[in-house]
Amino acid sequence: MLAVDEPLSTKPSRPALYRVADSNLRLYLAILRGAQEQARMAPPRRRTAYPRVTGTRRDRRKRP
Repeated sequence: MLAVDEPLSTKPSRPALYRVADSNLRLYLAILRGAQEQARMAPPRRRTAYPRVTGTRRDRRKRP
């Protein structure tokens, strides 16, 4: 899954570079990275202490 790209020089000047060898997995990871960035930039959801009540008082009134 991972491929190592080592420098061509004989002196150890730079460390080896690692990359994902499978192109399909690379595409999948790139899509996930984009989705994660969008999720981080989205505004946080508003959370309330109580669930939202729908309807009017007239609808919630007990009927005989």
